[in-house]
Amino acid sequence: MQEDLVLIGVFLVFVGIFLIFLGAFFGPKENVKTEWGFFGLIGPVPIGFWSSKKAFIFTIGVIIILVLVLILMKKW
Repeated sequence: MQEDLVLIGVFLVFVGIFLIFLGAFFGPKENVKTEWGFFGLIGPVPIGFWSSKKAFIFTIGVIIILVLVLILMKKW
């Protein structure tokens, strides 16, 4: 069971990298403003950087969803 989860995680990482490369090669050619966000923890201290308020809201939404998934997984 544990090995299956590791394989699924590695597979998803490679799929994500592949999608990033596809986006870089086949993405829009005109000037497009890219927005980004980063959130991480250093011990118990949250650290975050965002390029805009829109990226901030999106990143916080993803974090909330991930926390809910982790809570649900912990109960099973």
